[in-house]
Formats: sequence, C-alpha cells, structure tokens
Amino acid sequence: MTDLSIEQLITNLRDKASKNEDEFINEYENNKDIIENALLLREYYADITQIISVYAHFLYLKSRFEKAFPYVERAIKLWEGKPELWGKPLAQISYYEMLHFERAVANYNLGHINDSYKDIKALVQKDPQNTIYKNWFRGIQKRRLRYITATLGIIGLACLLPKLLHMHGPVADLSETGFRISFCLAIAMEIYLYFSNPSTNQNN
Repeated sequence: MTDLSIEQLITNLRDKASKNEDEFINEYENNKDIIENALLLREYYADITQIISVYAHFLYLKSRFEKAFPYVERAIKLWEGKPELWGKPLAQISYYEMLHFERAVANYNLGHINDSYKDIKALVQKDPQNTIYKNWFRGIQKRRLRYITATLGIIGLACLLPKLLHMHGPVADLSETGFRISFCLAIAMEIYLYFSNPSTNQNN
C-alpha cells in the first residue's frame, strides 16, 4: 500500500463521513488493516485518530454501544497519546470532550454504572451549566442509588436468616440489628429517590 493510497483512503473516508454514516462505516470496516498500518506512521497519526473517532461516534449514534465502546476508549487514548499534534489543550477540543460523554452513555447502557458516573461527573465539573450533562448526572446518580438500595435489601434479608432458622444468642441478635439498619437505610434511599424525582413533584 503506497502513501498515495493511504491518503486517498483518508480522503474517501472524510467525504463519506460528511454524507452517509453507513457508507463511512462500511468503508472503514473494509479497510481496517490499512487504517491500522497507517496509524503506525507519524504523518498519518492525527488523520487516523480523527477517523477512528468518527467511526466510534457513528457506532454510538446507531446505539451499537457494545461495538462502539472499545473504539471510543481507543479514540480517547489516541487523542491523549500525542497531545502535541492538536495545537491546543485537549480540554479545549470539543470532539475529545464528546468522546468522554459518549463513553459515559455507552458505559451506562452496558451496565457499567460506576465507570459511567466517573466520566459524567468530570464533564459536569468541567461544564456545570450544560443541561445535558446535568440531566445524565442525575439519572446515573439515581441508578447508582438504586443499586445500593437493592444491595441493602439483600444484606437485610441475609441478616434475617438466623432468625428464620430459629437461632439464638449473639449471632442472632447481631443479625437482627443488621437487618434493622439495612432496612432503615433502604427506606431512606427510597424516600430520597422519590422526592428527588421531578415526576413526583410536577403538580407542586
């Protein structure tokens, strides 16, 4: 593969990116080996990084989160790999920021709630007036609390086991105390989630 053909592929991909997402995806997937080899050449690093970022973005737009996620991750690392190529700090590059948001959403849809929370929290801290970031932050935070509530419920039920087995003594007493604490914490979580849900206060 000559330099000219690599450049032609980059031109073709850019052209398809501006016109048709499906054609871009097909062109990318039909030329993965060429793209990977071009990435090894410093003169094409910036171009290929942007192309991989676009590919990840298009997969994300199609809600193909499982397939998009590793490419989003890789694109972020490529942007971070040679920051001197971009002409300005990464924090000022909108595409780099967008990839972090898309990683948060992908992680959320794949059930990786804590990883999703880390990204969206960092985005809210960077841009606290961004309504989309704030809404996602609240939604992810509530889902995390749901998991905690469910875990407390399981712990509470486990603490009831000695009682159900008619056990007595310090272990049974401690288990009953654990159940009460877990139950109270779970109820407190549910109350918080109820009153923090806008739909429960829409008539107020």
